[in-house]
Amino acid sequence: MTRRNGFSKVMKSIDSAEALFSKVKVNTVVMKNINDGEINDFVEMTKERRIDVRFIEYMPFGGNHFSTKKFVDYQSMLLTIREKFGDRILRLQDSPNDTTKAYKIDGFVGQFGFITSMSDHFCATCNRLRITADGNLKVCLHGNAEVSMRDLMRSGASEKEISEVIQKAVGRKKNNMLVSRRYTPMKNNKISYQLSRKERILLPYFITYFIHSKHSIIMFVITARMVDISQKAPSYRFAVAEGNIKHISVLFVRTSVKTVSSTGVEMEALTACTIATLTVYDMCKAISQEMVISNIRLIRKEGGKTKYHIKGDFEQDFL
Repeated sequence: MTRRNGFSKVMKSIDSAEALFSKVKVNTVVMKNINDGEINDFVEMTKERRIDVRFIEYMPFGGNHFSTKKFVDYQSMLLTIREKFGDRILRLQDSPNDTTKAYKIDGFVGQFGFITSMSDHFCATCNRLRITADGNLKVCLHGNAEVSMRDLMRSGASEKEISEVIQKAVGRKKNNMLVSRRYTPMKNNKISYQLSRKERILLPYFITYFIHSKHSIIMFVITARMVDISQKAPSYRFAVAEGNIKHISVLFVRTSVKTVSSTGVEMEALTACTIATLTVYDMCKAISQEMVISNIRLIRKEGGKTKYHIKGDFEQDFL
């Protein structure tokens, strides 16, 4: 598997480590049709030895030719173990920042666990920091962002300055991976690789009140319906939206839509702003994937029953 004849040396090293330490962690990346048939053999290693076997989900890294056909999620691994050991499997209590879901077999000395980076990430509770061989700080194993600690230290930076750089790097760490990876078994037993991102819309309290009542266009069963505008007279409509792309430098985008119609154009203005920022993102993504599109919002609306205008930085007249 490793293309090296070093199995006996590895096992000898594990034996030596076990004699020196109270517990030894043994990591194994599980890959379909390569070593997934040895899962229970690894569990058997924990029967009389102080070994913590950690089954790691196969992850995409540069140069490893990642293929979903080789991926085995931890639930499938656990099912394989359960088929042999049944109710003897015990779930252990994980520490707050553990990256492993820990288990053991009742009566066994050691334990085993799963590092589920792909099927059930633990980003929000991960407190790991890594220094690469060339002196770069990585706050996320899956992220591309790195901070050169080597250059900082060679430049004579003080401990306070170094500490501030580290804290800022940690502060920029996302509470989940840029994309969450889900694997769904298909009818032909192949694994489909899906990319998804969870988005959340935060609503003010007064809006949630309308959602749970009979007001506006939301019915009491929370079923949305289109507003009938056939009887409304056309009138002048105007809306402005703006958004930022934040990454080192900032790009400010503002769009406006004007029309004479019986319905508003807020959605058109917001859509135009969104497409404009996404276009810039697409043009620059080869340079960096760390860009953040944020603060897309309506800043001005005229016409119809209501007027809306954010005062302050947006006083410029667009008419």
